[in-house]
Amino acid sequence: MFACHDLYTTFAKLGGGMDLIPRDRIIDGLNQTAVFLYGDGQSRRDYYHVYTGPYHAATIKQQYKRVWIGGRPGLVKNDFYDLYQDPREMRGMMAQFLWAWGPFDMMKKRHDKMIELYPHTPTRHGVPFEGIENLRPESIQFQNTVKRTFELEK
Repeated sequence: MFACHDLYTTFAKLGGGMDLIPRDRIIDGLNQTAVFLYGDGQSRRDYYHVYTGPYHAATIKQQYKRVWIGGRPGLVKNDFYDLYQDPREMRGMMAQFLWAWGPFDMMKKRHDKMIELYPHTPTRHGVPFEGIENLRPESIQFQNTVKRTFELEK
């Protein structure tokens, strides 16, 4: 299992920039260098939380997925799926996964407690890169273009 945000920490490790990773926020990426460099078949990521916008929609562990929200036809709240056997998630199986209810509930509770400690920040809008020092020249040029566009819209 490999998530796109694992690339952040993996590339920081490969580029010698681990000391430049911010410490004032949670960085969810895991260093997966062993998968890239050494062909290690085992990822350091054991489970993954899926969000739909701001909502915790599902949790995936190995080949199993538990859905936490509903509301769409065919998507029943708290259903389980075996993603190897049912990759299109057509047949939710709650009773067959009775053995997994407790472990998935615990993963969700741990995640929810972490979110209580470190709440999600709202989506920001406005001029990109504002407040960042030492921007590359092309980033400064882009920032100035966006600022001029905002001024014209006012």
